[in-house]
Amino acid sequence: MAGRQLPDGEPSLRYGRSVRVVRAQLQAALFCSHGIYPVEYVQALRIEEAKQMLETGNVAIEDVAASVGYEDPTFFRKLFKRRTGVTPAQYRQRNRIRGLPT
Repeated sequence: MAGRQLPDGEPSLRYGRSVRVVRAQLQAALFCSHGIYPVEYVQALRIEEAKQMLETGNVAIEDVAASVGYEDPTFFRKLFKRRTGVTPAQYRQRNRIRGLPT
């Protein structure tokens, strides 16, 4: 479906409605099963991946942010701190695996 537009009229309206219903159902199911909304779940996955990169590599914070899906490194730093309590740089300093070059 990428690159194609839905035809105007009733079929596209039905498609749009079905997508909204599916999205709402998915949000409700994830909230019921995990107690979080989809955006929070995706953020948690991204932050966990970033934590692994910070522990095991020397990649710049901006590159870590981009690698886990955040184009704005400032937003990434603020989100990381909100979710972990420390900045990405502080996390790296405290959790770097011993023996890795600095």
